[in-house]
Amino acid sequence: MSLLTENIEDIVRTLAHILRERDHELPVDILRNANIDIRETSYDNWNGGTYGYTLDLQIPVDLYAEIQDNVEAVEKNLLSKLKPLLRSYENEYVENVIIAPKLMRSSSEVEKTTEEDSLHIEQIRFWKSGYFRLFLSHTSKHKVEASNIQKAMAKYAISVFVAHEDIEPTKEWQNEIELALSSMDALATLLTEGFAESKWCDQEVGVAIGRKILVVPIRMGIDPYGFIGKYQGVAGANKTTEDLCANIFEILGTHDTTKTRVTAALVTKLCGAESFAESKATVGYLNGLKENVTPKMAEKLNAATKNNSQVYNSFGVVVTCFSCI
Repeated sequence: MSLLTENIEDIVRTLAHILRERDHELPVDILRNANIDIRETSYDNWNGGTYGYTLDLQIPVDLYAEIQDNVEAVEKNLLSKLKPLLRSYENEYVENVIIAPKLMRSSSEVEKTTEEDSLHIEQIRFWKSGYFRLFLSHTSKHKVEASNIQKAMAKYAISVFVAHEDIEPTKEWQNEIELALSSMDALATLLTEGFAESKWCDQEVGVAIGRKILVVPIRMGIDPYGFIGKYQGVAGANKTTEDLCANIFEILGTHDTTKTRVTAALVTKLCGAESFAESKATVGYLNGLKENVTPKMAEKLNAATKNNSQVYNSFGVVVTCFSCI
């Protein structure tokens, strides 16, 4: 994780406080009510490598409606106010601020409190920065299996959110689940006995269906049903965790709605590799996704062979072949 992405929540919190002191109410409302994400969107090998990021802010629909006709000006204004806070980040900068409306939820909006604001600011901490975001829905009886999947998927640059550990989640835990559901890239389900009867699992699947994102049913005694009945799913019974996770990775890496995001996550993982073993393994996974690599991704991969010693000194790691894409 880069220093800028690691500190982005504190940077946004600080900017909101500064603007509040200056009585800039609208920008403060945007920052305090936004779901925050940051993603790398450009790279230049000048000065040892310079990284540009886009700050994504998802805000409530009613607040977005206030600025819709002038959203680009608001984005530029926030970017100009953010830049002075980033002067100490020599090789990292924010080049764009993008504001979008949050997707509508069927339930009424949660009352806005200071505690909720903090949860919105810290949303990114649910996920490993730069990784693909996979929400794993499961019953409380199978939290051990869910935890094992979470650990095993990390090598594929896939960050797994393991849902509720309690049968009756606390209010704070429910807030975390809602935030994770609103920011996931895909959802997987452990279809075990009792899944359909769970108060929470069906609702989690419903959010994914409503957002029109990929659902990966994992058959562990129960076949896909209802709205996810159209998916064949993955056979999970009697499989090792490693084999099951390899199947999930294959689906995410080939499905039209997820393959680019998964590939980009692996590229980011390789560029930040901290060991020879990590570099070699990550390149192995990328080799199976060559058709997904964009020219920008290829540029980053080739730069990694020059700028990261754990890549260019790792025996068996060859990524320059992606330059021809």
